[in-house]
Amino acid sequence: MPSDPLPLDLETALAERPDGRRLAQTWATLGLAADDALPPGAPSTDDALAELERRLDRLPDGHGRRPASRPRAADRALRRPRLGRAVAAAVLLVGLLAAGAWWAGRPIRVTTSTGQTVEHALPDGSVLWLNAASTLTYPRGFRIWPFRAAPERRVALDGEAFFEVAAAERPFVVETFNAEVRVVGTAFSVRARVGDRAARTYVAVHEGRVAVRATEADEAVVLAAGASVVVGREGAATPDAVPAERVAAWRGDGFALHDLPLGDVLAEVERRFGVTIRVGAGLPLDRPLTLYYGRRVTAEDVLRDVALATGLRYRPLRGGFELVEPASP
Repeated sequence: MPSDPLPLDLETALAERPDGRRLAQTWATLGLAADDALPPGAPSTDDALAELERRLDRLPDGHGRRPASRPRAADRALRRPRLGRAVAAAVLLVGLLAAGAWWAGRPIRVTTSTGQTVEHALPDGSVLWLNAASTLTYPRGFRIWPFRAAPERRVALDGEAFFEVAAAERPFVVETFNAEVRVVGTAFSVRARVGDRAARTYVAVHEGRVAVRATEADEAVVLAAGASVVVGREGAATPDAVPAERVAAWRGDGFALHDLPLGDVLAEVERRFGVTIRVGAGLPLDRPLTLYYGRRVTAEDVLRDVALATGLRYRPLRGGFELVEPASP
């Protein structure tokens, strides 16, 4: 049965829509005629058309969604160009790389307190023992970028440490305030404390070979096992023989210092044993001393021998000791 013509106002409205023909067919299928009486309370033609549009907009793609020529704001947000997504991904990647570089660039710091020694494994398989009141820093993973290895395995030392270096193609370098110690695979001890009266780096080799160079010098001194060298203000000194058991005696709870001023010896006793030592006026703090204990000792054991060697006297105090001139006869 042929359908009646559409109301004029509805026909005009549908003519302006790309999907007007389909909507007109729907009207015809429903069998609505122009002169059909609408039930009481039925919406006007305009209201019905508006409601139909709202319902169509809520349907999924392919079922009457509003055409792309008139997108809603939500539709535009969902249809952003792929180029925008690529830019966002690139920005995220750059941010991740920057965060990774920042994280990789933060050095690892190993610090011991007074009276404490620690063993620490390095990322290349090397192992070190850090003496009391010392600090060691090195790049995370021995890398200069998150995925790029540094050309050297470089560490910086302020204090005293004993190293057992794993053999590798990349050199292992210990940097102090005035020297550089370069090895490939060996065991050795380095002592260099900023602020010491001696202002020197002391290197002793237990096994293998190392090259020691003053920071301001062009040439290095090569040491073999059983040798030691001191780098002072005037550069690297001539190597000396050092018994292997004296290399880092502190690792076995011993205590050893070589040719250090009395002031530095007392400071080392404070660090090692966690005590305070008061010093009387006029003491010969620049007088050099060499001490070696292959067994466990106490701060008082060391001070007793220091007093005998220097002609001074010491007396216990609460939490420490005092070193003074000998009593008047």
